[in-house]
Amino acid sequence: MDAEAALAWLDAIIPPQTGEQLRDLQKVILVQVWLGRKYLDIAHSYGCTEGHAKDAGSQLWDFQEINYPILWGGQLARL
Repeated sequence: MDAEAALAWLDAIIPPQTGEQLRDLQKVILVQVWLGRKYLDIAHSYGCTEGHAKDAGSQLWDFQEINYPILWGGQLARL
């Protein structure tokens, strides 16, 4: 699975589980972290602070609460 496939998968399962859509920054973070980029680089290219990017990323990673653990390093743990 590549980053775009992972994004499509999460974009399909998060709304029914949480009632919320992924925000644009969260989508960017998912793809860029998958590709090995750092939050500071992501923030600069997105036009926000590193802290804001980290906060958005933290909300994305908190998705684990509905039992879809995410392992980074280029892999989704459960599909």
